Amino acid sequence: MEYNYTGLIIGIVIGQALICGFGAAFIADSKNRDPVGYFFLGALLGIIGLLVAVGVPKQEKKTVEARREVILTITSSVSYLDPNDNVANDKQVAEVSSLL
Repeated sequence: MEYNYTGLIIGIVIGQALICGFGAAFIADSKNRDPVGYFFLGALLGIIGLLVAVGVPKQEKKTVEARREVILTITSSVSYLDPNDNVANDKQVAEVSSLL
């Protein structure tokens, strides 16, 4: 009698992907990194993605807050661009570029 192990193999692969994904997300979150991105990294690469999450250095809160501030500045500056005033637009674009 032959057994079909396809369902079992698929279950193991999906389980391994979820475990590595959630593990990488948890580790990334504890290091102030993006947990969603690291979840997919861990889910797709498995143990390698988990090791990447372990190996990445901890990001300081200041950096995270600074990035949020830059994003808010960019979005507020872009909303005030005047399509008829190219000189003012160039100044705003240069100002936003200096923040990056």
